[in-house]
Amino acid sequence: MDVRSEIAARVHDIAPFHVMEVQTAARALEAAGRSVIHMEIGEPDFPTPEPVLAAARAGIADGGIYYTCGLFGGVAADAGAAG
Repeated sequence: MDVRSEIAARVHDIAPFHVMEVQTAARALEAAGRSVIHMEIGEPDFPTPEPVLAAARAGIADGGIYYTCGLFGGVAADAGAAG
């Protein structure tokens, strides 16, 4: 079996990208005449509302958000380089 065949066989082991399923369902609803606001893909074109920022800050300050040591070290190093 060549490398390409091995890779192709492993593709079936990759978990689906669920957002595409959501988008497909949303488009089906639109096709049926329903009004749909798409929030499944992309970034908003407006700033994050202050109540959302405040809730995020509070969650972080309360210690309810966890990272692995390796990831945190990388984030901290990036923050130090930016500041």
